[in-house]
Amino acid sequence: QIFAIMGETGAGKSRLIRHMVGLDPPAEGEVYYQGEAFWSGSEECRERLMRRFGVLFAGGALFSTKTLIENVAVGLRLHTDLNPDDVLAVARLKLALMGLLGYENHYPSEVDETRRTWAGFARATALDPEILFLDEPAALLDPLGARRVDEVIRWFRDDLGATVVIVSNDHETLFSIADEAIFLDSETNTM
Repeated sequence: QIFAIMGETGAGKSRLIRHMVGLDPPAEGEVYYQGEAFWSGSEECRERLMRRFGVLFAGGALFSTKTLIENVAVGLRLHTDLNPDDVLAVARLKLALMGLLGYENHYPSEVDETRRTWAGFARATALDPEILFLDEPAALLDPLGARRVDEVIRWFRDDLGATVVIVSNDHETLFSIADEAIFLDSETNTM
């Protein structure tokens, strides 16, 4: 399914995602995945669960000192037993799926914001995650690019069977693609 997290700027949407993907522990409470406690479990359990995630932050959040193909290959090198040639083949395929064939050896600074976003998508999906977390995936895109993001998100859900958790201020988009949603209220700090 596609699960949307909505709310005003400063309501804590991105902070919630950071708790869900393992970047910051929550001040209180717990995060569960299929009944398994994420934060109170062992480090090994948390790492195992995190291997099921793909994460995309606004603008792609790429490593500036790595080429696009090297960015996509990071997770493949860390979390698979693929040989170096196969890692590059999978990374190249993921970039091609995002329309970046021919840009593999470019650095993030050498491509525009749109291509950086699509490279971020390629990296987030390199390990074929069960859960894809997207924090403002279309924030830097033009309206046409934003609509393509919607299509790609639906493709992840419908064709790949992934769960997508998306944070966005674009409520029109969220209403058109989300199966379920919550709204964080910054005034009362509630959902």
